[in-house]
Amino acid sequence: MKKNKLLLVLSFFGLIGFIIYRYGFLLILFLTSPKNGELSKEEIKLFNEIKKDINVNRIYRFPKNNISNPSDTLTYEIHIDGLKCKELNNLNLLANEIARKANNRLDLNEKFYKYDIYIFCEDLIKNYKFTFTRKKLNPNVKKI
Repeated sequence: MKKNKLLLVLSFFGLIGFIIYRYGFLLILFLTSPKNGELSKEEIKLFNEIKKDINVNRIYRFPKNNISNPSDTLTYEIHIDGLKCKELNNLNLLANEIARKANNRLDLNEKFYKYDIYIFCEDLIKNYKFTFTRKKLNPNVKKI
């Protein structure tokens, strides 16, 4: 009886050890991954406002991680998916307005030097990319 109990306890701890050895990297990955990939409160407000204004299905941004302290100069990308482009007159003006709102409302790191607005049309088989530099959107900012 004692032998069976000891064997059961050892096999239980052996199984737990094997699971930790086999899948422990997931725990380490979860604990060490950067946590600043979530949208900020201002980004959520801005994206909800854009969704409401132009009746769009989905909007998201890149980069997903390291947005608060990027290591290199980066482009802040806004992807708008499911827009009905036939109903809009000028996509360039729309993209410019979105870039201006993002520039004025989001407190991004200075290493983000430009905005890329990607518009994926639902009704046309065409995608558009618009690029705006932060300096041109806000000319009063002095370069350091």
